[in-house]
This record gives sequence, C-alpha cells and structure tokens, in this order.
Amino acid sequence: MFCYQAPDAPVIDCPLVMDTSGAYFRREGYAGHYVAGQAPPLAEEPNCENLDVDYTYFDKTVFPNLVNRVPAFKNLKVLMK
Repeated sequence: MFCYQAPDAPVIDCPLVMDTSGAYFRREGYAGHYVAGQAPPLAEEPNCENLDVDYTYFDKTVFPNLVNRVPAFKNLKVLMK
C-alpha cells in the first residue's frame, strides 16, 4: 500500500476504486491524499522478512494502472519516500 498526494484528482466524494488490473485507490482526508496498492502475482510476492517499501514496484506497476484509470494522477507525489 502506498500513500500519495494528487491535488488535481477526484473530489472528496471519490469512493474506493478497484481497477480490473488489480490496482485500487481511495481518497484519504481533505488534502488530496490517497492510498493505493496492487497485489503482485504470487510468483513475485516479496519475502515476508523484508519489510522495505518497494517504490520500484509502484513506479513500474501501480502508477501506470492508476494513471490509466485517472489521468489526473499523472502529477501525483508519493509521500513518506
């Protein structure tokens, strides 16, 4: 799960959205913050002993699916990186 800010994205009444790609997002609060994620295929599931955030997975897999669903996400900024 990733947190990001996208001030140009959908308004406050945006529901939880699940894309057919498996990516999902929902708005979190009033400041244009969102949470999003996408489960990797079973063969690519990371080791449970490594709890580091995989930002490359977001950039290569989750981000393109989010932008495909909501073009306003093209300018998003990942938080807590």
